[in-house]
Amino acid sequence: MERPETGDPRRTKYPIPYGKHWSPLFGDCMLHLGPRDPGRKGLQGSINPNARHKNRMELLRDVLVQSALTQGEKTAVRFFRGGLAETDLSYAKLHRDSSRLANFFFERGVRKGDRVILYMEKSLIFVVAHLGLQKIGAISVPLNPGLKKSEMEYFIQDSDPKLIMAGTAQEALIREIDTGAYTVLIDTDRPYSELDFFQSFPDRSPATELRYEDPGLIIYCLLYTSPSPRDLSTSR
Repeated sequence: MERPETGDPRRTKYPIPYGKHWSPLFGDCMLHLGPRDPGRKGLQGSINPNARHKNRMELLRDVLVQSALTQGEKTAVRFFRGGLAETDLSYAKLHRDSSRLANFFFERGVRKGDRVILYMEKSLIFVVAHLGLQKIGAISVPLNPGLKKSEMEYFIQDSDPKLIMAGTAQEALIREIDTGAYTVLIDTDRPYSELDFFQSFPDRSPATELRYEDPGLIIYCLLYTSPSPRDLSTSR
């Protein structure tokens, strides 16, 4: 497989364990620990911002469950489109929907340790899918929706995904590649409330034993030759 046409980069990938809370991973589309920033565009929210967990070995899955129990119907995530608030998800709804997506993935053969590529525009379904994958021990592989064909071919070959969840805007490129993986297409231009393909699944995720050190996320970086380390570009 030839290297992607990206200025002869050196590639690195960073496995992140389930115990690590993730933050500005998706740029303006983000779920973070801490108070909301009313001036930020995209997706904002928190996982139980009123509590700082003493146990740093706690799994993200368990933090989400605890937040649903303690915060209930309080708003956890707010998604903006065109500068306007489009969708609010409560802690309880976020927990239920991520469990439904966990069952959706599980029914399609995704198991602990399997890699699932998330290749779509910034969206609420992106975040909920990531959390669903965490619940069954799968490894989330978020990729920049603007990647070129040669780049995608490399990342698909290297990560060997069990499933690819892609946006309809990325459908044409995906069809040009022999991915060897089951592909789910999502129309991210539709409001989250209209995406009902997973709503019929149980809202309790399959029982999966997880350890803190189990890999839960792989981030690929494109490192370009430059005298300055500030030229590091990350595919999110």
